[in-house]
Amino acid sequence: MSPPVRYDYDVIILGGGPAGLACALGLGGTGWHVALFEKDSYPRDKICGDALGPDVLNMLKRLPAHVYPSLLQLEGKHPVYGMQLWYPPSHSFSFDFRDRFGNEPAGYILPRKDFDMMLWQCLKIYENIEVFTGRHVDSAGAHPDAFSISVAGRTYTASMGVVATGASSSLTRKFAGWTSLPHTFALAVRSYFRGLRTEGPGDRLYFYFLKETLPGYFWIFPAGSGTYNVGMGLPLKEIERRRMSLKKDFMALTGQHPVLEPIFRKAVQAAPVLGHPLPYSGFCYPLSGNRYLLAGDAAGVVNPLTGEGVANALRTGLLAAGHIAQCFDAGDFCAGRNKLYDRMVKQRISRGLTLGKKLQKLASHEKTVNLFFHVAAFFPPLKRWMKGMIHRM
Repeated sequence: MSPPVRYDYDVIILGGGPAGLACALGLGGTGWHVALFEKDSYPRDKICGDALGPDVLNMLKRLPAHVYPSLLQLEGKHPVYGMQLWYPPSHSFSFDFRDRFGNEPAGYILPRKDFDMMLWQCLKIYENIEVFTGRHVDSAGAHPDAFSISVAGRTYTASMGVVATGASSSLTRKFAGWTSLPHTFALAVRSYFRGLRTEGPGDRLYFYFLKETLPGYFWIFPAGSGTYNVGMGLPLKEIERRRMSLKKDFMALTGQHPVLEPIFRKAVQAAPVLGHPLPYSGFCYPLSGNRYLLAGDAAGVVNPLTGEGVANALRTGLLAAGHIAQCFDAGDFCAGRNKLYDRMVKQRISRGLTLGKKLQKLASHEKTVNLFFHVAAFFPPLKRWMKGMIHRM
């Protein structure tokens, strides 16, 4: 009879974004020895719209009790009380969330480097969590008796691994089982500007459903102190079909589009245009296997319509932590048991992803978008339905 395997850790988490950090927070104080490996050092930037919507705030409240107050105490966040939607040919209407949230913001604009760092700092109270930053994981593997990684020539082993390494890392590709970006991806670009002349107040999110961006959209998010997070995103297959150069097309819209040009006429670009893939694969590959789970962008759970992924990253991280606890209780980390995690994620997230995909298809046609928004602007029940859907994002 072979001796039992001696592990370096009970759980190894790869990736220090919202999913990996939420999983670690969910395992904090449990007594299991957890190691989290992040290739960069905090604070580190992440190409993102920086918006924390109602669903993100709700998920933060489900994390340990000290996390949400840490967000409220954080300086530099910009409150959001509503949004304005522009649609062709030249119409717009707005939502004000004060009727639901009162004087409490519906969300915030907060740079991802600050948001992720806040979550990382919340981990420091747990003695059972070790965080290794600036550590590149050279390789990782799931074996019958252990999950193992190699870092700078040293091997670490654990009973279970969580892969939360983003949308397109080599580790994600290995465990998800694909070699190139699937067409269930979108691409987004983002920059920062100062001196924009938006039509409404500075506490709203601005979405522009332009002919040039459908079935995606162009966004302007006020970030406070006269700075705006500005970007656009489209499905990868649409970018390829149109042979778009997303960065060039983005800059061309800011300077030439009849709706956007007046807004950007006196603006100053404050940061380079950067791009990032957004996975909305919707369970087209397994989210688990023997001794490992995928979480966050690695699990492909970005909303296809909105491009929002932070809430589902937090959600999958917490679900992974709960599932791991059950695995330790049962003493079973095999692929068969881990399929329960796939089912849990699908139960909690698939409805939103499916609705997002359907609405994204409708948004492929300018006339459909125009009709939908035009009816919503003058038909209160449809507008209320849209508002309720936004509350859940």
